[in-house]
Amino acid sequence: MKIDLVKGADELRGFVPGLGSAGLLPAPSLAADPSYLAAGHEGPVPCAMVAREGEHPIAYMPFVPRWSSYPLRVGPMPLGALPYRQLRLLGYRGPDDDRGMVLGHLCNELTRYAQGRYHVAMASELVEGDPLPVRLAEQFGARGGRLEVKTFDSYRVDLGGTLADYQRRRFSSKTRNTIRRKVRAFASESGGDDRFELCTAVDQVDSFLERAEAIARRSYQWRQGHHVARTTTAMRSRLTYLAERGCFRGYLLSSGPTPVAYCIGSVYGGKFDYEVPGFDERFSRLSPGIVLLDRILDDLFKAQVADHLDFGAGPGEYKRMFATANPRVVYLSYYPRRAYSIVLSRLDATCQLATSFGRRVAGRLVMRPAALRTAETA
Repeated sequence: MKIDLVKGADELRGFVPGLGSAGLLPAPSLAADPSYLAAGHEGPVPCAMVAREGEHPIAYMPFVPRWSSYPLRVGPMPLGALPYRQLRLLGYRGPDDDRGMVLGHLCNELTRYAQGRYHVAMASELVEGDPLPVRLAEQFGARGGRLEVKTFDSYRVDLGGTLADYQRRRFSSKTRNTIRRKVRAFASESGGDDRFELCTAVDQVDSFLERAEAIARRSYQWRQGHHVARTTTAMRSRLTYLAERGCFRGYLLSSGPTPVAYCIGSVYGGKFDYEVPGFDERFSRLSPGIVLLDRILDDLFKAQVADHLDFGAGPGEYKRMFATANPRVVYLSYYPRRAYSIVLSRLDATCQLATSFGRRVAGRLVMRPAALRTAETA
C-alpha cells in the first residue's frame, strides 16, 4: 500500500474515474465529492490523500487548505472576524474491514504534509462512532497544542413511505391540527394567493437568489452575521453547479407577490441537505418557516429524490419537532503550537466563557422574578 497526495483541481478531476470504478463514490458528503471540490466551491487548492494498492485506489480522504475568516461572537452577538489559514477536513471513504490501518496511514501522511501550513484544523458533522474523528484526535493530540472535540445532536427525517404515514407516526393529532391551522391561516392572510415554488433549473438560479436575498435581509440571521442567501458570485456559481447536475432544490413561499420564506437545499448520496433557510420577520406571526417546511416535506415525499432530509446539527425547536432521528455528530478543532493559532485559541476560549457567563446571568434574571412571585403568593 502507498499513500499519494492528489493536489489541485486538474488532478482531482482526473482522479474521479478511478474513484468511481473502485466503488469510493459517492463521497461521504457533497463537500467531499472530488468533482465538487475541483470546481473550487470549498477552496482554490483542493487536495486528497489517497491510499493505493498498486495503481488501484482503495481509500480517499479529501481536505482543503484555505484562507477563511475566524468569527468571534458572544452568544448571538458578532464581535468581528480575523483572517486565518484553515485546514478543512472533509471525511473519509474506504474499506471497512481494514479501515483502522488504512485510515491511520492516511492521517499520518496528512498531518506530516500539513504541518506548518495552517492555523486551525477543523472537521464538522462527522458521525459519532466513525473512526475518523478518533484517529484525527490521536494524531493532533500527540502534537501538543489545543484540541477541542464536541459532540452534538443532529436531526433527520426519514422520507420512506408517505407524508400522511410520517405525520401519523411523528405527531399527535393535536400537533397535526396545529400545523394544518397554520397552513390555512397563511393561505387566508394571503387572500388565497399563497404560492409555493420549487426551483431546480439553471435558468431559475438568478431569480431564486434575488428573491431569497430579499427575504434574508429581513431575517435575524442577516443581522447576526449568519450564513444566508446572498446574490454573490460564489453562491450563484455553487447553485448553478448543483442545478447542472440535478442536485439543487430551492424552495420559496410567497404571500401574493411578496416572497416571505426560502430554503436552499441540495440532494447528494441519497440525502437532502436542508442547508440555508430563512423567513421575513414581518410575517413571523404566520409561522412562514413551518408552513414552508410542511410544503417541502410534501414535495420530498412525493418526489422520492432522497432517503432522508438532514437538518444538520445546531439548535432549533423545529428540528426537534419534525425529526424522526437524531444521530450524534462530532466537531473537531485543533490549534497547533503557533503564535497566531494560540491567539485564536485564547480568543475563542474567552468568547465561550463570556457566552456561558451571559447565559447563567440571563437565566438567573429570568428565574428571580418567578421566584419572587412564588414567594409573594406563598
